[in-house]
Amino acid sequence: MHGSALRRWQGVGFGVGFLGAGVVALLAVIGFAGCGREAGEGGYVAGKPKQVSKTAAAKSGNAKSIAGRTKLPGFEVTSTAFDAGGTIPKVHTADGDDFSPPLRWQGAPAGTKSFVLICDDPDAPRGTWVHWVVYDIDPTVSALGAGITGTPTIGGAAQGRNDFGNLGYGGPSPPKGPAHRYFFRLLALDKRLGLESGATRREVLAAADGHVLALGELMGRYGR
Repeated sequence: MHGSALRRWQGVGFGVGFLGAGVVALLAVIGFAGCGREAGEGGYVAGKPKQVSKTAAAKSGNAKSIAGRTKLPGFEVTSTAFDAGGTIPKVHTADGDDFSPPLRWQGAPAGTKSFVLICDDPDAPRGTWVHWVVYDIDPTVSALGAGITGTPTIGGAAQGRNDFGNLGYGGPSPPKGPAHRYFFRLLALDKRLGLESGATRREVLAAADGHVLALGELMGRYGR
């Protein structure tokens, strides 16, 4: 199924060693990205997705570009905190309160049984840096509120371990220089993963291999 489509993705840029081809493809599809962490009070918000205008959808380019690059269906991911390609506010970085940004999505395909959220930074000096991993998000959920705390679970979903070694969100904290890109990617899966909290990105993607129905993304920038 979707595994064969994912394997058409090109350009894995680091040694993968023991990883299987399907996991390598998933890593390539979602890229290599991330930076920061502290966590504040926040909510796990379920509800109807906000209607996104055709203009806003075209501006973000999410669904069209993802579908074209991966042969997977795309769906819309937005934030009220920043526009696609825009600057992530300081409050959502290590220079501020390090609150996770609010996210909302719409257009996931029928048959979606869970969502995976991964935020990472492909411009980090040591290679892609993982900032946030959440999995087994219920398919009825269409939004995450700002400031999700670093607890093992949020509303039934599990939080993984980021590259700072913590559970939950760790915001941008890049070195001085050009702004880095931070990708917030949602994978729509045809199953729940059932992993314990604290799983790494690679562990989550290994479990998701062959079960990805669609992919949505939102990219923001932050620099010092």
